Amino acid sequence: MGFRVAVVASFLVFTAAAAVEASNSTGVTCEWGCYDGEDEVCHHGLNQNQCAEIYGHVNWAQICNCGVGVYAGDPKGESANIYFSVPAFIVLFRESLEVVIVLAIIVQFLGKSRDDGLIDEEQFVKWRREVYVGACLGFLVCLCVGIGFLVLASMAFDLFEGDSEKIFQFVMMVLTCAVLSFLAINFYKMIHTKQGHERKFRKRVQETIDAGKEALMNGESSLGRKHAFFFFAFSTGLREGMESIVFLVGVVSDLKDLSSLPLPIISALVLSRLVGCCFFQGTKKMRVDWFMRGSSLLLLFVAAGFFSSSMHQLQELDVFGAWSPRRSRSWQNQQIWDATQCCNDKTNRFFVLMRALFGWQDQVTPVEVFAYMAYWVIALTSGFFLVRKAKKELAGKLEEWRRQDELEAQEKVERKDAEDPNLVTVKDAEDLDVVNDAEVPSNYRRPEH
Repeated sequence: MGFRVAVVASFLVFTAAAAVEASNSTGVTCEWGCYDGEDEVCHHGLNQNQCAEIYGHVNWAQICNCGVGVYAGDPKGESANIYFSVPAFIVLFRESLEVVIVLAIIVQFLGKSRDDGLIDEEQFVKWRREVYVGACLGFLVCLCVGIGFLVLASMAFDLFEGDSEKIFQFVMMVLTCAVLSFLAINFYKMIHTKQGHERKFRKRVQETIDAGKEALMNGESSLGRKHAFFFFAFSTGLREGMESIVFLVGVVSDLKDLSSLPLPIISALVLSRLVGCCFFQGTKKMRVDWFMRGSSLLLLFVAAGFFSSSMHQLQELDVFGAWSPRRSRSWQNQQIWDATQCCNDKTNRFFVLMRALFGWQDQVTPVEVFAYMAYWVIALTSGFFLVRKAKKELAGKLEEWRRQDELEAQEKVERKDAEDPNLVTVKDAEDLDVVNDAEVPSNYRRPEH
């Protein structure tokens, strides 16, 4: 009997102590949950891991009566995407897919050269292997450098607190917006200037083939000429990888946990390889215009979201008037709509993704809407004038290249005539556009390779 009384008494004492510890001056029982200081809303009944997974900028705190009393608890310190960073996946998928497309073009050019008899099978296999190895190494080197930058950026992010943290985020978002906009417009320009890019690319590949053949024929030991295609592909992968670094560092404001990187990196590389294979195995003449347009539009949407979010950082710094508490806000900081019930950008998985990619906010203000619209006006206007300027420059270059090609073709024929006046090759005739397959005279002789 005494033992039972002791147990009951101990239980009552423990319960009373817990109630006293977990209650405020009003006697209301407290519980742990997530408190959003920005929106002045608490979400009780969640543990620390749930707070870390669902919310992006709140603290895990002890909440009494859902906001009557809030006591600071352990900081969350996690991102909304703990195991999979969607922005990182989008960035890496786009860049790695572009590398795959460039590789496919190089390999197709090598295959055409082999079919035309310009290179033999052994050279084709050797150079194709160098293309794959060089591009992959170049991209992986940049990927490692990018991860290093992310680690440093995450460490730098942790160094800032309070207003300095908001200023740091504002600077990072504006820089990312500028870089993304520049790359998107230049990527779209390639659609209208692809003739010039194709000519330069073919010329560079042909020069690489000539350098490799010359090195094999002369027995040169120069590493750059002996493995010209390796360094050509390596530089290509390196260039695309550098863009990935810029993009990845740009999303560091949404990345506070590096454990969210491995899965998007692996899945983006694998998926880009599969899409690239399907893209070029289906037809070798498929146009990539739609891919380029879609990529440019996606980048502009992401950039617009970053620019709008950067204005939100300035709002929290009271640049556009008082921000906190909510009741003291002026009209430009008042919310236009409240979509937290259906389209919550912290609890709804789809809209968490939309916030990370496009800057969606369930409680948007006039300042953010104006910034979003102003960005699109500036971006589209700048893109229009830059593309028109690029078209005019390309037209002038095409005319210059046409005259240059005619002059070079004429010089070739004159040199052949000087060697043998009665000999004109089909190649020379094709350069001058004076014959077709049905009009080859008897004195034409196909050149030996």
